[in-house]
Amino acid sequence: MRFWILVWVLGFFGSEFLVPLIGQVVSIQPITTGVTQQQATIDRAIDDLESGSPEMRKGAVMLLGKYEATEARNAVLGALRDVDPKVRFAAVVSVLGWRSYQSVAAVEAVIHALDDPEVDIRRAVSTSIGTLARFRSDLLNRQSILLNRALVGQLPMLPLTIQRKMVNAFLDTDVVVRRNMISKYNYLGVKVPQEVFVRMLQDEDLEVRSSVLPLVARHLEFSLFVEKAAVVADDESPILRLSLIRELYPRSALKPIQLLQKLTQDADPEVATAAELQLFNNAPDLRLYKSLVERLDKGSLNLSQRTQLVQLVERLEETEARDGYLLQFLEISEEALRVVATRQFFKFDLGELYPETLATLLEDPALSVRSQVVLYYSRNRDKMQSLDLEVWLESEFKDVRMALVRLAAGLPRGEVAELLFDLLLDDEIDVRVEALTMYSRLRLDGFEKMLEMTLQDESIVIQKRAVLNILQLMGDLGRALLEDYLKDEGAVSPLSLYIKSQLKTPK
Repeated sequence: MRFWILVWVLGFFGSEFLVPLIGQVVSIQPITTGVTQQQATIDRAIDDLESGSPEMRKGAVMLLGKYEATEARNAVLGALRDVDPKVRFAAVVSVLGWRSYQSVAAVEAVIHALDDPEVDIRRAVSTSIGTLARFRSDLLNRQSILLNRALVGQLPMLPLTIQRKMVNAFLDTDVVVRRNMISKYNYLGVKVPQEVFVRMLQDEDLEVRSSVLPLVARHLEFSLFVEKAAVVADDESPILRLSLIRELYPRSALKPIQLLQKLTQDADPEVATAAELQLFNNAPDLRLYKSLVERLDKGSLNLSQRTQLVQLVERLEETEARDGYLLQFLEISEEALRVVATRQFFKFDLGELYPETLATLLEDPALSVRSQVVLYYSRNRDKMQSLDLEVWLESEFKDVRMALVRLAAGLPRGEVAELLFDLLLDDEIDVRVEALTMYSRLRLDGFEKMLEMTLQDESIVIQKRAVLNILQLMGDLGRALLEDYLKDEGAVSPLSLYIKSQLKTPK
């Protein structure tokens, strides 16, 4: 009876009465949800932002930054304008830690901190400036999709105030900020005036000067670049002077001859040599090239310079001298240079003119050199008919003979058959396998009989390849041939087991 009275009481008074389990204390207070607790925390933190204590406001910002609620985030964004730098820094760190942003305005709010008086804040914002620009772009793209798909990719320009702050940040008094802005320049979508870049060429920091030099070269007319970059020729850093030389490659009718001639007199031998190479690149001169080759022979050039010298042989207008130097470079002991020289050898189609040299290249001890020969004829199969194929066929290197199998398809059928037949007798199984496959795929005369005979080869590898070729190329006739083989040879040999697996014959 008392049980039903309890049920009636609960039903009458509603859910504020809880039915306790054994051992529990009965509470008559409503349950406070997690959402309510979170809102209470946010409300208290927002109230703390009005405190006269900077430490309390800082703590409130750090707490609010952990929540995604709109009012919490708006409060953090508002703290970016706090009078105390510690509070503003806490707000910047919190905003930069967000994995997503609710609006373009939120992103732009933190970008505005680029001109904050506190250097740590400017450093933090400039470090993340590329990411912020990407977030802004993504948000605008999403808005464009919602409004008009045709506008996707046509993003509104940055507000002028932000553009000015970004440009000014390139000349910030703090070197870390300047470095950050230069390194992220390509992601910002802001046009920096030429005079800013030119001014940065004389920045006190080497990293800034080095980073801005390519930007100056890219954004200034070449004549203006040569004029403004002349100051770099006197820079104390040989690394920067080398960077300048790299940017002085031929790109217009104007040749930076005077500037390069000055750099050829540099006290640093590496800089002077680099300038000579670039000077030759701009104004090819046989005497200068001869001088550089003599220094190559004496071992006074580094690897980069040696490589560039071999590449620049193509700039020589004197054909006889060019070919002579190329043949000389092909005999250098250094593999990397022989590879470069081999590319140049084929670039000028010298294979037919110097067949003895071609034979030497095929016998080069370096695979990387031989590969250049194979690559050239793979791309120019019409030139195969002028080759002495015996050189390829008798090569001591398997990769050359393997390449000959693949290249054979470009020859007349009569020559192909004879050549592949020779390769079928090669000492290397890999070569024989490839030759068998090529002979079969080209369906040369008697290929069916050859495949049948190859089933008796001493190599199981060759036998298995013959089985595959028979099935792929001979259709039902091939299946019948293999089934007859099983009847004649039995089902115990390794090849028989393999044939059964390929035919999917039940045991």
